Amino acid sequence: MDLIDVAAVTNAGFGAAFTFLFDRLANLIDRKPTEHAEPPSEVTDEYNLLDSQLEPLTPRMDILEQRRPEFLALAGSLGTYHRNPERVRPDDSELIRQLSQLRALLEETYGQRITFRGEQRETTGSHVRQRSETVSGYMVGAQGRAAENADIDQEAKNIEAGGWMIGAHSDDLRPHL
Repeated sequence: MDLIDVAAVTNAGFGAAFTFLFDRLANLIDRKPTEHAEPPSEVTDEYNLLDSQLEPLTPRMDILEQRRPEFLALAGSLGTYHRNPERVRPDDSELIRQLSQLRALLEETYGQRITFRGEQRETTGSHVRQRSETVSGYMVGAQGRAAENADIDQEAKNIEAGGWMIGAHSDDLRPHL
C-alpha cells in the first residue's frame, strides 16, 4: 500500500482529497450485489486533485463483495472525520493510513490508479491484464480515451492467421515522458 503523499495532497487540498475518496467509498457501500447493470459513474474532479482523468468508475462486484467488510470498517472510522471536517488534518497519521488503505481498496475495486497531483507514483489510469490461449479475431487492451493512461499487460500463446493482438488503439496516443 502506497501512503498518500501528504505534502503533495496538502498543496492540492487535503480536505478536498478526503472528500473525494470518502464519496467514492459511500457510493460503493451503498451498492447491492445485484447492481451489476448500473452504468459506470462519471468522475468529476472539481478541485483538480488528480494528476490525470479517471475513466468512468465501474466496480468489480466480486472484489467489492470480497472487500465489503474492509470498506464498512473504513466507512465507520472515516465517518467520524466526515461528520467533523475540522478534524481532517494532514498531520493525523492514522487518518493518512486509513485514506491510503481506502485508496488501495478503491484502486483494486475499480481497476484504476488514483494519483493526486504532485505524487510520485504511477499516473491515474486503468490497468488492463489479458491472457488468452488463442487469439483468432481482435484482442484489444484499451481503446479510445481509455487507452491514454492505461497500463496494458497482454499475453497470448497463439495468434491465428488473421488474428490481431493490440495493446492500445486511439487516434490520440501520446508517450508518457
